[in-house]
Amino acid sequence: MLARRLAQISLELPPAPAEGPWPTETLLFTQIPLVEAEALMREAVQTIQDGAAPGHRLVLTEHPLTCALGTDLAPEEQSRQEAFCAAHGIECVADGRRGGARWLGPGQLVGHLAFALDRWRRDPDAFVGAIERIVQASLGQMGVVAERHSRGRALVVAGRTIATVETRVTQWVARARFVIHMNTDLEAPGRAPEGDELTTLVREGVAVARQDELVGWVLKYYEEELGSRPLIPQRGTRPTARPPWLRTRLSSAAGSGRVASIIERGRLHTVCESARCPNQGECWGHGTATFMINGNVCTRSCSFCAVLTGRPLPIDEGEPRRVAEAAREMGLDYVVVTAVNRDELRDGGAGQFAATIRELRRAVPQARVEVLIPDFKGDAAALAKVFEERPDVLNHNIETVPRLYPRVRPQAVYQRSLDVLRAADDRGLVSKSGIMLGLGEEDEEVEATLRDLRAHGCRIVTIGQYLRPSNRHHPVIRYVTPAEFARWREVGLALGFAAVESAPFVRSSYHAHASYERTGV
Repeated sequence: MLARRLAQISLELPPAPAEGPWPTETLLFTQIPLVEAEALMREAVQTIQDGAAPGHRLVLTEHPLTCALGTDLAPEEQSRQEAFCAAHGIECVADGRRGGARWLGPGQLVGHLAFALDRWRRDPDAFVGAIERIVQASLGQMGVVAERHSRGRALVVAGRTIATVETRVTQWVARARFVIHMNTDLEAPGRAPEGDELTTLVREGVAVARQDELVGWVLKYYEEELGSRPLIPQRGTRPTARPPWLRTRLSSAAGSGRVASIIERGRLHTVCESARCPNQGECWGHGTATFMINGNVCTRSCSFCAVLTGRPLPIDEGEPRRVAEAAREMGLDYVVVTAVNRDELRDGGAGQFAATIRELRRAVPQARVEVLIPDFKGDAAALAKVFEERPDVLNHNIETVPRLYPRVRPQAVYQRSLDVLRAADDRGLVSKSGIMLGLGEEDEEVEATLRDLRAHGCRIVTIGQYLRPSNRHHPVIRYVTPAEFARWREVGLALGFAAVESAPFVRSSYHAHASYERTGV
């Protein structure tokens, strides 16, 4: 499975040059499991030792919350950690490194490096120093001055650890792992080892929105310190530019400014902005927007999504009222509300959805209300809070085919998403879902997913082209033509969906009112 997923995004590089500095094959992921990153490192070490490597290999990523068990743990302590992880649903991995338990998770930039010292300097200590300087200089560009810890391979700010560096060398092939705390939830179960004080970029005053800059600085100083040029491989058939049908213009209509003003005055968030929706100009020009509640920082790290990941702020109890007032001021007769995932909350943020629906019914009683909800980890009580408010449409996106979930939605479960839609249908709600194309799915997988959605009571489906928000996100494997989207619309209608929106720029709330009316409810 790992090889098949990576085949979707990787292109074999030519062999490394016989003379001169080697390049570095650089793989950027939004989030992959630790075991997959370790597999990529073992593969790289083997190819280097076999003389078949295209160069060194660097992986930059985040990981799901994971406990990495070192070889120095006593058996009873290892058992305790494994039991703790099992009780909290946390992945526990024996990673073969010396030391105790290390915690990795969202909000950390983790670098995994396989590096041939023969092609640089046969000096492990100099290599460790170079890695530390890469991290230190990168932090400096973010405005954080870190010093090397006197007792080990860590960088600290006022005595609190902000980054760690681990290395080991076998047959002159070095493996390094460095961890930089960007926006880590330091209060997550088991996050900080006893007695270890940590800090993050955000705690040191760096804006969450700047965390994507860190990758660029790491690559810059990597090349300077190690003399190796990072090469980011792409699929050979991937287009270098968007095709003509994916070129759109931002609206300059008067309605855009009016909507922006209402959103700003209400201190509200929209998915239009946070997810960089290509339809923002069209929708705002017509005086509509999709509200995003529960803040604008998500606890999950889906590889397709532009919404920021990290530790969110507390729930804003006044937000539901302000959403309703904004909807009334816009004169909306159809309101769409979505949210970030809030997995740290007991109800996942379901209570805020319920409160927002109630406020909308009070402020704009004539309006239909569609909610696009997270899965709430499948919690029946959380789902019931939303269902009891009887939204006109209950939307939960399946996003992609099940094979791609580990890469695209690593913290989600395909069947759990289907179960959310089934539960909504069982409560008599109009259920809706959406899927993106262009992530590496096959046609038969798309049709099977559409069949699964219908079998679980889904009545409305949206199908659109995936567009990559940045170079750190999952690459676009291919651009699907308008003719293919038209065919998927016919397939969906033949399967029994009441409404199918299928076109390159279709997103979850695109033409939402018209889709609802086609259900005949």
